[in-house]
Amino acid sequence: MAGHSVGVAAPRSLGALDALNFFLADVRDGVGPYLAIYLLGSKSWSAGDIGIAMSAMGIATLVAQTPAGALVDSVNARRLLMSLASLAVAAACVMMTWFDALLPIVLAQALIGVAVAVLAPGVSALTLGLVGYKSFSRRTGRNQAFNHAGNIAAAVCAGLIGHFIAREGIFYLVAVFAVFAIVSIMAVRPGDINPRLARGDDGEDENGNSRAITGKAPSGLVALLADRRVLMLTASVTLFHFANAAMLPLVGQYLSVGKSSSASLYMSACIIVAQIVMIPVALSAGRLADCGADA
Repeated sequence: MAGHSVGVAAPRSLGALDALNFFLADVRDGVGPYLAIYLLGSKSWSAGDIGIAMSAMGIATLVAQTPAGALVDSVNARRLLMSLASLAVAAACVMMTWFDALLPIVLAQALIGVAVAVLAPGVSALTLGLVGYKSFSRRTGRNQAFNHAGNIAAAVCAGLIGHFIAREGIFYLVAVFAVFAIVSIMAVRPGDINPRLARGDDGEDENGNSRAITGKAPSGLVALLADRRVLMLTASVTLFHFANAAMLPLVGQYLSVGKSSSASLYMSACIIVAQIVMIPVALSAGRLADCGADA
């Protein structure tokens, strides 16, 4: 463990982590609400079929999330795993432009959902392995700030491409972002990642330095389910998504009715406004979380 001191990751790796969160913003959402615009405006799908296609990604992510998290914890080749997941998202997005039928679109969306289930814990693992527990909350806030900035950049590009070139170009834009995400992943130096911390082991002393092997077994699923704080957080997030998750796709369908040529621009404007608000919120949340821990 001598080569894995905590909190002194090279600037190159920390900069690569910033870039990774920026480019993954578009990759982790696939084509997101733009899919509704594309399927309604370009393919003339019914609202019911669009709903099925849109929900396939979320259902796949829900089913794959726990196994994906366990997989990320169990392997040391996390950069390779995240690169493959990014490549899968790119391939699925491009493939959706080749088909008109419901089944291949649903399967492509499901593939994106499984890949996304790998990317989210992968970013958390890399972050924890690079900066350790003491700086994790603040760094997570920074991650999210770059993620929202990436969403703004992606929305601007998607709106312009969808309006002035072709809606199919939005799918290829995700593939381009995925390539840059892979480059960013591979720019993180393996020697800067503490492997025990990356999987959430209790491996720091009071000064934030890496301990030797503690002999303490990692907590299992039973311990997770017995933690009321985790259960309350899960319930809160679930209720939030019931209230919020479907809003942008529904807005996209509404915007596509009668004015499909400008729907991409309107959707981009909706995304940009929300993401601009979230950048300072994410940074503040990371700082406040650290203040709460110190108290």
